[in-house]
Amino acid sequence: MRLVAAVDVSGGEGGAAVVEQAVPWAQRLRGTLDLAYASEWSTEGLPAPIAPTDQLDALWVDWQLRADAERRQLVALQKSVPEAVRGAERFVTGRPVDALPDVAEAYDLLVVSTHARRGLERVLLGSVTQRLLRQMRTPVLVVGLGDPPVPADKALKVVAPLDEGDDGALGWIVKHLLGCRVEIVHVLPPDRWLPAALLGDSSQPSDPAGRKAAVEADLRLRAEKHGLPGCDVRLVHRDSSNPGDAVAEAAEAHGADLIVMPTHTRSALEQWFIGSVAERVVERAPCPVLVVPRGTPR
Repeated sequence: MRLVAAVDVSGGEGGAAVVEQAVPWAQRLRGTLDLAYASEWSTEGLPAPIAPTDQLDALWVDWQLRADAERRQLVALQKSVPEAVRGAERFVTGRPVDALPDVAEAYDLLVVSTHARRGLERVLLGSVTQRLLRQMRTPVLVVGLGDPPVPADKALKVVAPLDEGDDGALGWIVKHLLGCRVEIVHVLPPDRWLPAALLGDSSQPSDPAGRKAAVEADLRLRAEKHGLPGCDVRLVHRDSSNPGDAVAEAAEAHGADLIVMPTHTRSALEQWFIGSVAERVVERAPCPVLVVPRGTPR
């Protein structure tokens, strides 16, 4: 498997912290780890000024010097990756949110970090990680800076959120995370929601208990189909407008090492009103979150 970790070498310890988190995952997945950095100073691939002046020339040279310094830092950071999983460095021009999706197309997994912004800062600045999740076509592993790395030899406890009638990311889990313990989590709608039978679906039980039993049976059949008979299936209640909160709480309550989930687990209308479940889980999760886009080859 080919992994690429998005790092920041412009200052601070962020780059080294991402490498510390990403290396055990590369070892676990028996892959190679490349490091990618998107430089906003780089002039590589950009046309030279049409009407150069002394001021523009000086500015152009300054940008090139800054980019060269960043490139050297990226090369040094790549050398800190253990040789057994060390890949190459990818130095690209542009903003991370614009450049990384194209870089990740050549990889099996993109590793990114989140600073878990909260409150007004998130509203005003947004999150690069969240914006990446909305447009990525490559699986994304989101790790928290400052969190302890998950050892490569640890037996993983994986939470897999599933919607009713959907396999979620079970195919990816079974293929790549051998020997892990999987716990399926399904978020029930609020009790005030009308039963399916009253909405015209006569094939579903109208009583809450019967409805829950039918949902659990469906989830267990899907687990068995993927070679996961007997795995834990938990139905949790939804206490907020976004079920991502319930998924994150369930992961914390059961000591999960990793959450693996697909994108687009809600209708387009719900996403427009409330936001993405995957983004909410990434924001609130107590552990790394691996988001597998719909349509990722098994």
